[in-house]
Amino acid sequence: MSKKTKTYVKLTAFLFVMVTVLISLKFIGQAEESETGSDADMGFVAQDGNTFWYEQEGTLFRQTPFLKRQVEVAETGYAIHLTPFQEYVYYENVTDGGKMYRVKKRGGEPEVLTDSWSSYLFVTEGDLYYVDMETGRLMRFVEDGEDQTVIHGDHVFQPVSDGQHIVYVSGKDGVLKKHSLLSGKTDNLTDFPAWRPTVKGDWIYFLRPVDDTPLLGVGGLWKVPLAGGTAEPVLQETMVSFALTEQGIVFSRSSETYGFVSDHDLGLYLFNGGEANRISGDWYINLTEVRGKVFMQNEFDRLIHIFDPTTKQISQVN
Repeated sequence: MSKKTKTYVKLTAFLFVMVTVLISLKFIGQAEESETGSDADMGFVAQDGNTFWYEQEGTLFRQTPFLKRQVEVAETGYAIHLTPFQEYVYYENVTDGGKMYRVKKRGGEPEVLTDSWSSYLFVTEGDLYYVDMETGRLMRFVEDGEDQTVIHGDHVFQPVSDGQHIVYVSGKDGVLKKHSLLSGKTDNLTDFPAWRPTVKGDWIYFLRPVDDTPLLGVGGLWKVPLAGGTAEPVLQETMVSFALTEQGIVFSRSSETYGFVSDHDLGLYLFNGGEANRISGDWYINLTEVRGKVFMQNEFDRLIHIFDPTTKQISQVN
């Protein structure tokens, strides 16, 4: 082998190693980012690095941008609050009374982990959390031991996290609260009811229920600083679900808005200033922003659809 050929082989090998390292770092960063729960939807879709996980008609699927077709993982029953964590996907099995299950990411037999209703699963700072719905306590899952209580004395609804705090809706009076994972201190963020909090940067976006009715999932969009301060309105449109995108605020009105808006105003909307643009008259719920697109469920058959705010097109996951 000539000197010139040896140099070329070494250079090619070096470039291959560097490209491999860069790609690995990219996926590691994406996986770490996906661990933080930030949106209190029903968790019907989850992102883990470059992989999407979702359940349709009792089956858990995975899909990547490189593999366009669905890959069946396991028969899970009606699964919500999908939470990829380490080598498993954890979820609430509605079919089995809301017990917490997990299944290996590559497939296998689902494993039951709790014997009671366990909801609102999320991961932050390397720990898996859930709410024991019978007691209202926020629990930290322990692999080999007894799960630990994190928040008690209040019924926790819709917890989300920024990595340092857990933000949740109080089951006592419906107000929005913030619990510090470091100090254990809990503070009120609002003095009025809230619903469906979403952490976005330094702000928490949430719905303010109509007539300030606690635990009512219909209202206008508000925000409050994560550090605490005065809450302010963002969009005074009655909605049941929303997603924040670069192209604007996507929100929906479904059957839950009966009595609050007229029937012909139900559907999916995009707001980017001025009047909200009605995209579709179909009823969608559980809007979730993932990489600039909005995943959502049809209210009647729970099939997953994707709305692209750039093209304003809706397609079905397949």
